[in-house]
This record gives sequence, structure tokens and C-alpha cells, in this order.
Amino acid sequence: MSKRTREVPIDERVTPVKQLRHSEKTCVVGVDFGTARTGYAYAFMRNPDEIFSKQPGGQEAGKTHSSILLSADQKFIAFGSKAREEYFEHDERGLFFENYKMGLDDDLGSAPSAIALNQQRVPLLTVITETLGFVRKEAMEEINKSQLVAAIGVEEVQWVVTVPAIWKDKAKGLMREAAMKAGMITSLDSSNLQLALEPEAACMACETESKRMKVGNKFMVLDCGGGTVDITTYSVVSTDPWRIEELAVPSGGPWGSTFVDAQFEKFVQDLIGADTFRRFKPSAGWVELMETWENVKLSCNEVESFDGDLTKAINFAPMLDYLQGKTIASLVAEYNRRYGSNLQTRRATTVLVPLSKIQNFFRPVVEKIVKHVSDLLERTPVDYILLVGGFAESKFLMHRVKNAFENDNTRVVVPLRPSLAVVRGAVSFSLGKGQQIQSRLARYTYGVDQSREFDLSRFPEQTSREVQTYVVNNQSKQHVDDHFVSLVDEGQRVEPGHIAKYQFIPASDSQTQVTVNIFVSTRPDAKFTDEEGVSMIGSVTVPMTRGQGGDLHLGFGSTEIEATCVNTTTGKRNRTTINYKFSNL
Repeated sequence: MSKRTREVPIDERVTPVKQLRHSEKTCVVGVDFGTARTGYAYAFMRNPDEIFSKQPGGQEAGKTHSSILLSADQKFIAFGSKAREEYFEHDERGLFFENYKMGLDDDLGSAPSAIALNQQRVPLLTVITETLGFVRKEAMEEINKSQLVAAIGVEEVQWVVTVPAIWKDKAKGLMREAAMKAGMITSLDSSNLQLALEPEAACMACETESKRMKVGNKFMVLDCGGGTVDITTYSVVSTDPWRIEELAVPSGGPWGSTFVDAQFEKFVQDLIGADTFRRFKPSAGWVELMETWENVKLSCNEVESFDGDLTKAINFAPMLDYLQGKTIASLVAEYNRRYGSNLQTRRATTVLVPLSKIQNFFRPVVEKIVKHVSDLLERTPVDYILLVGGFAESKFLMHRVKNAFENDNTRVVVPLRPSLAVVRGAVSFSLGKGQQIQSRLARYTYGVDQSREFDLSRFPEQTSREVQTYVVNNQSKQHVDDHFVSLVDEGQRVEPGHIAKYQFIPASDSQTQVTVNIFVSTRPDAKFTDEEGVSMIGSVTVPMTRGQGGDLHLGFGSTEIEATCVNTTTGKRNRTTINYKFSNL
């Protein structure tokens, strides 16, 4: 029988406990699975200063498209640029996915799904598992190329997968589940996998600028990716060794480069019509057109041109088979008439789009970034802004951020390869065992549920609550369930290894085990776990009977919540994993 916990009949205590470190491995592999692009990097423990970056499925030190092609029965076919090639050259009947990482930024239900280009749904966990499985295979082959003796096994690798700072805990849980199913780790609670926040990893890679900083300097990491923008702010505590502390809770939003793509998509739909677009988008031609658009997007500049006739050429040849007798020229003429635009054509398939129009594709999302950063800087001025991530490769975004924020007091810095800052930093983050981040601020209030004895003098909030009767020490006792007990408060500063301890005993004599439910709250004043703004993120079950007591250790201060239960009567100590309720996937 499993019931809730009840309060220990002494004062509830929350105390820090030291956390153990993970064991040393042969090498570290960092994986940056991004909305638009994915890459990995690695370093051997014997030579940690040399970090290699690789493109999954390729030879370059870069990233490839986060595109995956599955068969109709959901079997892996190809990933990255090869998935695109395979789709539009050979197998248009397969399930082609892009931008599926954004599904993790949604409010995850019991069975989140990814939507293929042909609108077929597949469990999101399946698609992400296949992605990480491909990267694992590629990484293991790469790191073993230089081994002269025994090959390195997957259990010898410390894996580091980066995640957006603004992700909720359930999304992190799904990533760990996918990593296990992909063969990176053998159990959910394996220490062979770390989740690193993307902006934290990025600031580890900005070594040149960190050496110029002084103790007390404040800096912002503006990590602009394909799907999300993550913003973190730090103060330099020490330069040798490099130690920083968080100044503000991570923030950001869905303002990545794919939202610029969405503006281009709307333009194409307006140009060719909704019905034609509906037929065209599931095709390989659409993928080919987006390849062309990607090059135009990266080259677009925010600086106004003195030549009002400056245009960008986009080849629309991939859509010709879907126009049903219409020509590109006739569609352009109709678009100009309807929207008062001045598109031009060149030869049969090329459309010359005014630079000003393409710039307008950027402005909605870029201005959201600028507005949010402005608000943050009003509260916490900084000496440096480090602009990183794949979207930071965009000349438009780079110039807009510099024009908005660079002055005598603040310098905007863009690394040489901003798209690789996160993945290279992930390796550095792990090599330093995350100790570079001296402290973080809790984004939410975290706690557990508790059954308390009915006592209005102590708990006046119980007035409107249902009363339960439990047998405790052979006596019937009235209790009220679902009290919210806070263990870490929103905005509380927590250091790496910080653990909050919650002491509990069984709620009734008949229990043989105790389930502790773990909750996150956006309301620091929450009294009960069923209030608005409070949601369960996991649970831990431990065997326990009458007369025994337990401690729940919740580890904070890193990117994941770790849980350990101790039976204080028997002395048995068990590390447990929070169950993020993805059993139906």
C-alpha cells in the first residue's frame, strides 16, 4: 500500500547536504541538438585542452541540419543534409521532420508528438531518440578512429547534451529518456549523461573574452538559436580559475531563426495561393526551396542600403510542377497588384525580392529580442553581451544587436564561429564538472506534497479542505492532504551540489511504501498542490513501514533535479530518478 507522507512531529527542516561527483571517463562528447542544426564536439581526458567539433554525417567542423527521415513504419533512414537529399531525390514517401525540437517547448502532455512534412504524427520521443541514436553512432565511430589499442566503449564516455535554459523540467526529463533509448546511457539516473544549459555552455567557450574580463565584471549571454533565444546574466567571481555566478533567472522566448522562416513561408503562400501551397509544402521541392532561402537569410543585412532598388534573387524553380499551368511571372504580377509590392522576375523562375521586404521578415522576431534585452539591461546593466548560437550567424541580427546596445559602457562580442560556441562549451562545461558556475538562481519554487494533521490553529488554510481519516499509532487521526511544502524558493541562490532535505514518515500504519510527489510552482505563496500554477513534475517511491522514517534529498544547483531517498531507520540509501510521466510514449 502506498500513500502520502505526513509531517514529522518536529519542526520541518531543510538543510544542505554535499553531493558526490561523477567518476572520470575516457572522453567527453558534447551534443548540441538544435531546432535548426545539430553538431557534436569531443575531447579526450588525456588532452582536455584540445576540443574537436564535428558535423554529424559529415567531415566538417560544423553543424548539420536538424532534419530526419524515417520510413513509413518509423524506422531510421537518414539525418541532417543526407536526410534532405534522400527525401527530395529518392524517397518522398518517407516521414520527413524538421523543427521538431520545438515540440519540447510546448506544454508537454502525456504523449507529445512530432509532425512530419506530410502531416503524419509520430511520438516526439521516437523522433528525438532516433536523432540522438544517430549522433551517438557517429560520435563513437569518430572518437575511435584515433585509438591504436582497445576501442572506447559507450560506458567510458561522459555525454553532455545541451538544453535551452527556458525549458521546463519535463522537457529535460524527455531528453534523458531519449538518451537512454538511444543507447547513450543504460539507466535514467546514469551519471554518464549531463544536461547543460545552452547559454551556460556558450559562455564556457568564450575563452578569449573571459580572459579580458575582470572580477566584478557583468556579462550577458544572448544565445540565439533556431527555435529559442536564451538569455543569462552573470558576474565574474574569479578569473583564475574561471568562476561566475548567475545574476538573474534565465529568460527568453520562442524567437529563433525559424520564426523568420515562418515569415518567408507566409510570403510564399501569399505568392502562389493557399491551395497550391498546400500541395507544394509536403514535397521535396519545398525542402529544396528552403535550402535556397537559408543562404539568402544569412546574407541579409540590417544596414539600410542607399540603393532603393537593391534586391535578393530567389530561385522558385522547385515549385514549377505544382503551378498547374501558371507562370512565375503571372504570379508575381498578381502579387504586386494585390499587395502594392514591386517584386520582379528574371528569366522564367527567379524572383527578385526587395531587400527591404526581406528585412521585414526579420523585424517581428528580432524586435522582440531587442525589447526583452532592453528590459533586462534596465534592471541589470552589463559590461559585455556575448552573442552566440546559430541565429547569431545572421548579419541582420548581429548588426541590430550591436546598433541597439553597443556603447562606451557595453561591448557586444560575437565569437568567430558563434554557432559552435554551445557545443564546444558543453565539453568545457563537463571537463570542469560544472564548477565554473558558482551559483544559480532557482527559476521556480520547488516542493513536495504532505498530509498534515487537521489543526486550524496551526493551519487556518485547511478551513475549506476535505478531511481524511488515517490510523496512526493505532489511533484514528484526521488529516488534510495535498499541503505544498516548499524546499527551494523562486529566486533563491543555490550552489552546485546544494541539496534540500525533506524528512517524512508514513501517513498511516498500514503503509508498506511511501510516495513523495514533487511539484513546481510559479506561485511562491502556494498552500496546496492543486492550486493554479502548481504542477507535479515527478514522484519518488520508497519502501517504508510503520515506525520508520525517511529523508528525501533533492539536488539543485545544476541543470537537473536529482532525488535520493534514505530510510533513516535501516540506513539503506537509494538514489532514485524522478518519473516525468512519459510512460505512455
